[in-house]
Amino acid sequence: MMKKVWKVPAIVMGLSVLFCAGILGGCAGKEEKESASVTVSEEVNPNDGVFEVTGLDEPDHTEPEEPEETEEPAEVDPALEILESMTLEEKIWQMFVITPSQLMNGDDSSILSEEFTYRLTEKPVGGLMFYGTDMSGPEATKAKNRKAIEESMRIEGMPLFLCIDEEGGRVARIGCRDEYGVTKVGPMGNIKSEEAAYEAGATIGEYLAEYGFNFDLAPCADALTDPDNTAIGDRSFGSDVEIVSKYAEQFAKGLHANDILSCYKHFPGHGGSFGDTHDGFIATDKTLEEMLDTDLYPFQNLTEADCVMVAHISAPNVTGNDKPSSLSITMITDVLRGHLKYEGLIMCDALNMGAIADYGTQDEVSVTAVEAGIDLVLVPSNVDLAYEGILNAVKNGKISEERIDESVLRIIHAKLKLMEEEE
Repeated sequence: MMKKVWKVPAIVMGLSVLFCAGILGGCAGKEEKESASVTVSEEVNPNDGVFEVTGLDEPDHTEPEEPEETEEPAEVDPALEILESMTLEEKIWQMFVITPSQLMNGDDSSILSEEFTYRLTEKPVGGLMFYGTDMSGPEATKAKNRKAIEESMRIEGMPLFLCIDEEGGRVARIGCRDEYGVTKVGPMGNIKSEEAAYEAGATIGEYLAEYGFNFDLAPCADALTDPDNTAIGDRSFGSDVEIVSKYAEQFAKGLHANDILSCYKHFPGHGGSFGDTHDGFIATDKTLEEMLDTDLYPFQNLTEADCVMVAHISAPNVTGNDKPSSLSITMITDVLRGHLKYEGLIMCDALNMGAIADYGTQDEVSVTAVEAGIDLVLVPSNVDLAYEGILNAVKNGKISEERIDESVLRIIHAKLKLMEEEE
């Protein structure tokens, strides 16, 4: 078993310790000068207009010495130091967010055993995604998350992203369970003010922090532009795109008040589409101009977004093909990064969903997602195959290592932000 995954700079190790504890003039005086006497030589004819002047000090024409310039040492980016210490394999693993069961070969309860240390050292993933089946009671949840953070800090020098879908309403992994004893937050569709949206995010953020999570896959920034949409429905803040934009921002601020990262979803907007990407193909026939005024409107206000989740929604009148947005360089790199100027993390929706099945094997779609600009690959159905696909793509030149570095640097920055907040 590997004893260490990568070297961590001393400054980051210092933050690591703090993070774990948090989870758990001029001259002295003037020189006097004698007054000079001036005499005129009698030997000189005054009518010549020439006088011999004596007794004056010769002027000093020496240029004053310039003080030596001392260059300030360049500030070292600790994230870059960590990146440079990592192997290619370690960097690629950081781009994966998988379930505890996937990491532990089907037995997520073994997180509390030494087996977890071995698995995380072998596969130093960027994060774990907790679904309803991973919720095994209040004390067990706290213990698992505490162990996950402690071991990731020791092995990787950074915390794992501990992710959960906790939107409120019908999408809640903790809030829907009485045994957790938390304040239940209703559907986002029932919220009627910015203050209420903030309070929803703050309430959810408070109990997520209590149970050890640090990354909420919320808020839904989908505007319900099609009232017949059932996949989103009351998960949306409503049909008014300006209200959706403002409420999503306030919800995210509520999460941030509790040091929980936010993830806006489902870019480019699920509320105006038909069908459900969990089951199969889904599309929108809008042009980019039409989407900017409707579905994409809330995604033009991403100041509070730590991450954006890209859905498996096809937009053929934008991209020119039926490829899902999660695999589209046009939608991710050109529209989200380029047109909307978004610089944070980008995550694809889960790769085990039905809408992605027709676009290749798990290694193929994972490679395509990274090529398109995805930073975090969420829950592929075959983790090892997806990882090997990306690794081989880099080794054979299909994907450059510089492209991998771009994503991993964003991931490291987000994790260091978590550590600083905990400090």
